[in-house]
Amino acid sequence: MIAAAKINDIKEYSISSSELMIVNLNKQLFHGERLVSSDAIMIGSILDGFLIYGEESDYKTRLLNLNSNKVKVVGLYSFFRSSFEGKLLIASELILPKYERTIVKFDFQNQVIHKILFEIPYYKVLWASKSLLVIKNNESFDATSFFLYNHQTETTLWQFDSSELGIEKISKIMGVFGEVLVVVGLYENPDPRYSDQYELFMGFDINTGSLLWQQKEVLINEKTSPLGGLSFNLQFQNDGLMLEALLGEYYWTLNSQSGEITAVSIKDQLDDIGLWVAMSSAISATHLYFRAQVHALGGFAKCIGSFDLETKKIDWFHTFEEFNQTGAAVKNNQPKVGGNKIYALDTNNTLHIFERE
Repeated sequence: MIAAAKINDIKEYSISSSELMIVNLNKQLFHGERLVSSDAIMIGSILDGFLIYGEESDYKTRLLNLNSNKVKVVGLYSFFRSSFEGKLLIASELILPKYERTIVKFDFQNQVIHKILFEIPYYKVLWASKSLLVIKNNESFDATSFFLYNHQTETTLWQFDSSELGIEKISKIMGVFGEVLVVVGLYENPDPRYSDQYELFMGFDINTGSLLWQQKEVLINEKTSPLGGLSFNLQFQNDGLMLEALLGEYYWTLNSQSGEITAVSIKDQLDDIGLWVAMSSAISATHLYFRAQVHALGGFAKCIGSFDLETKKIDWFHTFEEFNQTGAAVKNNQPKVGGNKIYALDTNNTLHIFERE
């Protein structure tokens, strides 16, 4: 890897089809070198030659035609990134001034709302595919029930209330792997000395809603330990059945079909290069990408690296020595990967870009 560039004063960035979009601290949105907006609050994605973004002036979505450079304003708050057959997308429409939302089908080709799916403002889409939506009623922040909805046939296929499993809220939908929907719920640590929430992973038959497996523990060094924070580090390949992560001093795998979770120590590898507490944030066909803490530089993440999925070895890392002077650290959910480049945003709002040699 070689350090390709640094870009200062970056608020956020997005990579779509290897194309870089950034919003700086002045709310300027750039697509490559092109200035798209001077009032941006949201980066979406690029679909069918349109760049999707939002502006603070009215909280409405803009569609920039990258060929004609024309912009159309639509009365929507956000698009779900899944693209559907027939150029239909699922979107969340923000209704001002009440800040209520409804879920709609958006005809992307004609750029009009095709149909309102849900007018009840508390519904929230957690996950979407070509035809299926996982939705929960968000009136209660700690909602435990969710349902699977087919937006093509406009029918609810099944619903489930996870409170019977001791869940206090649905935290995350990992997705559908084969015929298994993987859902993560949170429950309170039963030890009264601590307030942390633990994770329960659940696998559902996508066709029937039957609970196939549940997993809230892992065996490490012949000792059973509860799961916490794993869902934020798990990464997976398109059409794959395994979810993989680096977290702490372990390489983790979750078998989506059986629910089996394994944790293999990589402590010796980390010790050899002076690292600890690795946290993965991206995956490619061959590697997991992670940030980590550096023993010599203190307790914040000041390193990024790559983990070869075939050899199960760390094969590259970069330590930001300058962070000791600047006080920066690598932000959460970094680094990201696009094309032949690796991107990492630090807490001083500098975007670091590395290129594969």
